[in-house]
Amino acid sequence: MASSSSSSTSSNSTLSEENWVLRTHRILEDNASSIQNIRISVCQVPSSISVINPQAYAPQVIALGPYHNLRPDLYHMERSKIEVVKSFWTTDQLNLVVEKLKEDGPKIRACYHKYLDLSDDTLALMLAVDGLFLIYLLSRDLNGFADDASVFSDVMMLENQIPMVLMIEIVNSVSLSGNDDAKLFSLMRLFCESQSPFELQPSQKDLSETKVLHLLDLLHKMIIPHENNDKGKEKLAGKSTKLSSQAPVSLKIDLESDPLVENFTKIVKTEVLTSIKPIQLITTLPWGMIRNLLGHSSNPKEDVTSNPLVKEIEIPSVSQLSKMAGIIFKPQNVGSTLETRFDKITGSLYLPVITLTANSEVILRNLVAYEIASNNSSNLLISHYLDIMSGIIDTKEDARLLGSFGIIKGVLTNTQVADLFNGMNKSSLKGYGYDTAAMINDYYENKMKVRVYSFVKKYVYKSWKVLTVISTFVLLLLLVFQSVCDVYDCKRFSW
Repeated sequence: MASSSSSSTSSNSTLSEENWVLRTHRILEDNASSIQNIRISVCQVPSSISVINPQAYAPQVIALGPYHNLRPDLYHMERSKIEVVKSFWTTDQLNLVVEKLKEDGPKIRACYHKYLDLSDDTLALMLAVDGLFLIYLLSRDLNGFADDASVFSDVMMLENQIPMVLMIEIVNSVSLSGNDDAKLFSLMRLFCESQSPFELQPSQKDLSETKVLHLLDLLHKMIIPHENNDKGKEKLAGKSTKLSSQAPVSLKIDLESDPLVENFTKIVKTEVLTSIKPIQLITTLPWGMIRNLLGHSSNPKEDVTSNPLVKEIEIPSVSQLSKMAGIIFKPQNVGSTLETRFDKITGSLYLPVITLTANSEVILRNLVAYEIASNNSSNLLISHYLDIMSGIIDTKEDARLLGSFGIIKGVLTNTQVADLFNGMNKSSLKGYGYDTAAMINDYYENKMKVRVYSFVKKYVYKSWKVLTVISTFVLLLLLVFQSVCDVYDCKRFSW
């Protein structure tokens, strides 16, 4: 799917000489004054992000706009879109939209990050059909596509957005009342409310259709209003984002999962040791397990992480923070920002409430992709929030605990929640999430219970592993001795 995403806009990865000339002339002929105030609004998802889960960024059912419209695997929806347009608008209305968009060729191209190797006629017809279909989708009962929820997730993908300036042109071209752009914006808000994983901020007076780039941008602004972004800039300027110099220690003393214990147990339980002749014993011992016991793994790839691209903030899990450091998890007040907050005095970590559904992973991933693609370091609150959540959720028990505290809601199972956060892209950009992690790490590492455990693990547990190796070989010698005695009757020997 990633390949189709990257190649959907043009048929070739490199321009021919003829296409280069046509492209250059088109740019030179564009009226600069007509596009000088047009912002690039529809970016491509960086390959460094989409490589982890390509299906979350490329539409699976319906394409909107030029990035994915020519993908053959999505052709089956073209007839459905056209049938919808024919049912709700007349041919004359469609033609009016197409002619208007033809005039807006330079504006259309200015909205998209990637060069569109398509004619103005093709772009106009494509966006006319897709824009009218999106208006229909937003205006109908939100339960109308309940049997195929992937349509809603496709609509929220970054590469599947239709710029707001074009949507306004489309709706005004078929408007009968002259106020349909405001109605469209109201429908977009309702749609975002239905799809948002977060409790949205109170309505902002300055939030209007003229300040929104597209549907995904509207959802982002409803989650994080602009004034909160401005406050974030001030905080970023005045706060150090340096992580704690020490990585948090691991809390788990799970002897059953320790490689030494595991191999030792396998050796002891080996049937060959129960009744065997001395010579056979030497040749049939499980030497592979013994090599593992000594730390010489026969499979060097066993220690390689399954997905090195997903790197988490170094911070203990929810279970560890709760049991070892006594940290209390509390939901943020409704209407607060997505900024996580740790209170050292009370040992309380405040986290925003999130409601997870089948569409949530796609929406969250595309919100993060939008933040990163926007190249605005002060506008990464969702990315930093997910960094923290991915860091503290390691297992389904962590997800269960946050659910019991009222922080995670929704229909997903605890295992699904853990898998969602553990597979999420990390922003790799310092900010609120790293500040919070540094504070928590410092609080955690100075807890007496944690300090005692760290000492035991460093000085006692490692020694215990050495004793395990020694005791294993002593056990093997005793078993050999027992086998010899069974054959030669040791009672006859005088010691």
